[in-house]
Amino acid sequence: MPRKPVIVSRTNPYHVTFRGNNREPFHLALQELWQVLETEVRYSVYQSGFQPHAVLLMPNHVHMSFSTPELDISETMQGLLSRFTKLINLRTERSGRAFGARYYGTLITNHDYWANMIRYIYQNPVRAKLCSSVQDWPYSTLPGLLGSAPCNIPVYPFKDDLFELTAGDGLMNQLDWLNKTPTKVEIEALTKAFRRR
Repeated sequence: MPRKPVIVSRTNPYHVTFRGNNREPFHLALQELWQVLETEVRYSVYQSGFQPHAVLLMPNHVHMSFSTPELDISETMQGLLSRFTKLINLRTERSGRAFGARYYGTLITNHDYWANMIRYIYQNPVRAKLCSSVQDWPYSTLPGLLGSAPCNIPVYPFKDDLFELTAGDGLMNQLDWLNKTPTKVEIEALTKAFRRR
């Protein structure tokens, strides 16, 4: 069954995931891969007006939330993934695909999905038992927002009426919430939103 097309918006943010080929770990050390991802995201910011809100690298996939006020999502992702693949292949002396199937993208259209998606992104390594708290994972934009690591990816705030995640004192107050296990209702809201891809 063909995948539903992603709804295009120049105002609402997206939640996007893309995986390594065959769901295998990327063929590059995470620290080096994070540097490549930082470079490519920065390039997308300056080339196409891409506005990242959250970025997180896992051993075999990437989660991002971003807005694309200047280009549509397919143009943005095509450029980003093409350049990312070329750099990975150059560094690993490999050829061919670095990523499996096309990226998964969901348009974020309501507050519940926005807030819980941010927590879902940052909790990925905690759920995978790679770290004990969201702020401990070095391969995300969160340590940069907290000031505990350089912030090499410009993070653009996206504010809805109830929730905003930006650097500063407010973020420190939200760490407890970011580390809190989602309720059954919150998980159901995320699952329902994922199905609408």
